[in-house]
Amino acid sequence: MKPLRILIEARWLLLDPLKWEKSAAGYGDPNAEKFCMMGACLKVSGALAFHGADPLDRANMHKTRGFLKEVLNHKPITQFNDNPNTTHKMLIAKFDEAIALAQRESI
Repeated sequence: MKPLRILIEARWLLLDPLKWEKSAAGYGDPNAEKFCMMGACLKVSGALAFHGADPLDRANMHKTRGFLKEVLNHKPITQFNDNPNTTHKMLIAKFDEAIALAQRESI
């Protein structure tokens, strides 16, 4: 799955605030119901983990993570996701920024 699609589908998954959780939620767990930012990306991509994924999936996940890190001023994604001051609205806004960035790079 391409990074743009991963970002769009992860955003869609996390639109429900009850699906978002701080910490490494849903990371690699196929039965998870709550997700952190990267956990949601892994869930929708079907990769579930970077290490066991197909090389193309791994490359797409690294690019996806790169878009998120860029809109977070290259800070760790977990630092933003887990920050007590990060709100659901802020999370969705960062996904929107990452989607816009991915769209510009896809042209």
